[in-house]
Amino acid sequence: MHFLHFYERYFLSGSILIPIIIALFNYKLLGMPLKVILYFLVFSAVLQTVNMILSSQYIPNLFVFHFYAIFEFAFVSWFYSLQFKGLINKLIPPMVLTFAVLCVINFFYIQKKLEFNTYTRSLEAVIIIGYCVMFFNKQMQTNSKYKWGSLSLNWINTGLLIFYSCSFFIFMFSNYLLNANKHIITVVWSTYDTIIILENILFAIAFYKCRKQPIISLY
Repeated sequence: MHFLHFYERYFLSGSILIPIIIALFNYKLLGMPLKVILYFLVFSAVLQTVNMILSSQYIPNLFVFHFYAIFEFAFVSWFYSLQFKGLINKLIPPMVLTFAVLCVINFFYIQKKLEFNTYTRSLEAVIIIGYCVMFFNKQMQTNSKYKWGSLSLNWINTGLLIFYSCSFFIFMFSNYLLNANKHIITVVWSTYDTIIILENILFAIAFYKCRKQPIISLY
């Protein structure tokens, strides 16, 4: 567990600062979608710090994951609501509200503060993967004079798709890890942390490549 704590404290925590710093330097160039991702990263960094403090003091911290999921889904949905028009855009606000209600019900009545929120986070991952696929699908149908790699939003979407696709099964089975041996816990959570680091790197690339480009609506 010493390795896992070291990895989380220095590598994971350090990785989230990279896109935040780059975004702040380029803040005047950020469109609203990229600002939403920046706000999300700042919020995540604060919650990550709270989680680490609670863990170091041996204070139960599972409630942080339940609380975090509500805002995580809200931020990511906000980002995609700025990309889509039409029916999907109209469906996003009620989906966010419904998801928040499900998280509260799950916290108080189903997984009852003593377990990871496997049900809600798995559902969240499925919905966000759907967002990502729709983004790529519609973008392929949109004519653009820009190269794929020059568009910051492509890097954000790729980071989100990789993270939620790779983490889906970790979300589903994380409660089984509560009673697993230390070796399995270290392997699984260090893998999860590595996925987050990769996502942060892709976000950093997005903020680095940001330019004053028109926001292309996909619907």
